[in-house]
Amino acid sequence: FVNATASGNTELVPAQGTTMRIRVLGMIVISATALTVEFKSGTTDISSEKPLAANGGFVLPQAETGWFQTGLNEALNVNLSAAGNVGVDVIWVQAG
Repeated sequence: FVNATASGNTELVPAQGTTMRIRVLGMIVISATALTVEFKSGTTDISSEKPLAANGGFVLPQAETGWFQTGLNEALNVNLSAAGNVGVDVIWVQAG
């Protein structure tokens, strides 16, 4: 999990090595502030933007095949459109 507070990228999961990707199987995101979140493989978008109202959020229920994944040897980042308090809990696996 991570508690992101700054606008821009915050690392959720570090890169896993040259032959590995990070595959997101499930997630919960709650924001105390109205802002937009998206997820990135390093600096590349891997999800759509998700506008959140203050005290809003969403759940990606656990999916066996996953919701999205990073590129090889890239960190999974959450990107905030503005400073705020956003909690992110993620279920992930390594994928070759």
